[in-house]
Amino acid sequence: MNKLAHRCTALLAAAALVLPIVSRAEEQGEVRNGGVTTMLKNRDYELVMKPTVATVFVYQDEKPAAMKGATGTLTIMQGDKKATYPLVPTGTNALEAKGAFAAGGKAAATITLAGRKPQDVTWALK
Repeated sequence: MNKLAHRCTALLAAAALVLPIVSRAEEQGEVRNGGVTTMLKNRDYELVMKPTVATVFVYQDEKPAAMKGATGTLTIMQGDKKATYPLVPTGTNALEAKGAFAAGGKAAATITLAGRKPQDVTWALK
C-alpha cells in the first residue's frame, strides 16, 4: 500500500505541474494597442483592425518581438465571405495587411517568426 500511495502522490504532483501549461494554450493576452488579443504559449498576438489596414502586434515574454524575417497571412471570415491577405513586417513588432476591412466576424493568421515554426492564431472580431 505504501508504494501505491507514493505513486499516486507523484502522479498528482505531475498533473498539477502540467495542467496550468495546458490550460494556457490559447487565452486572451494584454491589450496594448486597442485591438483584440490572443495569447499562445509565451506570445501575445494583438490584431488591430482599421478600414484599410490590419496590424498584428507580436509580444514575446511581454516584450516586443523582432519582426525581421517574419512572414504571415491573415484570413478574415465574415458570414460566407473569406479573404486572405499577406502580412508584411512594418516596425519593431508589427505585421501589416492592406485591404478593405469591416467590423465583425473572425480572423485567423499563420505567422512565422525568423527561425521559428509557424504559429496559427485566431481572433473573434468586434
